[in-house]
Amino acid sequence: MKDKSHNDVELKYIDQKNEGLEAWIRKDKSDWIRLDFMLEYYLSRNVNLSKQYKGQLRDETIARQFYNLLYTKFSDDTSGGRNFDFQKYLSWQRSNYAEISNALKLMNT
Repeated sequence: MKDKSHNDVELKYIDQKNEGLEAWIRKDKSDWIRLDFMLEYYLSRNVNLSKQYKGQLRDETIARQFYNLLYTKFSDDTSGGRNFDFQKYLSWQRSNYAEISNALKLMNT
């Protein structure tokens, strides 16, 4: 299911069946990025929201609540996506193993 939001940031939900629901965003024709703990860490250097919902995302109602909160956080932190470089984030995600490792450690503490 796709929802069009303000400022041409598009949000879509994908039902992964046994894996649960996922939410993805993009702006204009950028690559899709997943709403997850890595994005939260990139935005705020913490994973507080993701930790709060850890292990609960197989329940679609709870997953949608989490993704809506994370999407709101993204929108607030990036002025609705205007101050977010999707390509820069994807590059960071692919090449910044130390930061990703730190985010994983935070998720597991």
